[in-house]
Amino acid sequence: MPCQKSKIVRLVHSPLAEFKAPDQRFVHINIDIIGLLPSSQGFTYCLTAIDRFSRWPKAMSLADIRAELVVRALYCGWISRFGVPQWISTDRGSQCRSDVFHSLAKTFGIHLSHTATYHPQANGAIERWHRTLKAAIM
Repeated sequence: MPCQKSKIVRLVHSPLAEFKAPDQRFVHINIDIIGLLPSSQGFTYCLTAIDRFSRWPKAMSLADIRAELVVRALYCGWISRFGVPQWISTDRGSQCRSDVFHSLAKTFGIHLSHTATYHPQANGAIERWHRTLKAAIM
């Protein structure tokens, strides 16, 4: 058994990431999906979006969470109303990693960033708003 003192250990320290805060509204948004909610007119999910600068929230109802419906809700509920964001941060849900979603981002020149898997705290602003929204709905 080799001596532990002679073992070569390579620790690679990465520099801390710098998260620049946006300096104007509607430039960077966080999005997420919540559901299954109590059904209302056939809608059981919500696409939620929150602006990182102003904390302006928006909830858009969804009948299901297919990528096409999520993209349509994002376009009709946010982009057509507040303009095209430069950045969208989201979790690693399959809808947000789909070809349809990436096509929307490419068409409008939106940069996508995805949070760490199984780490909802990384998208904390929208997760906090989910608590408030769920309390109001249920």
